[in-house]
Amino acid sequence: MLATLETVCRTRSLREAAKLLCLHHSSVAHRVARAERALGTSLSDPAQRQRACTALLLWRLNAPDNWRN
Repeated sequence: MLATLETVCRTRSLREAAKLLCLHHSSVAHRVARAERALGTSLSDPAQRQRACTALLLWRLNAPDNWRN
């Protein structure tokens, strides 16, 4: 799910993210919907999407070395 969220944050659309992830766009949409339910927010809202992307970035910066790519 983290890879999906990172890719969605880097792209302008789910279809573009799907291409980068080598997945069908409906699969990415399903993953995003699961993430939205888990986070309690909507990634289609620009402010909430930015907030989620910032939180993901901060988590990556503070993650133990074994979680970093």
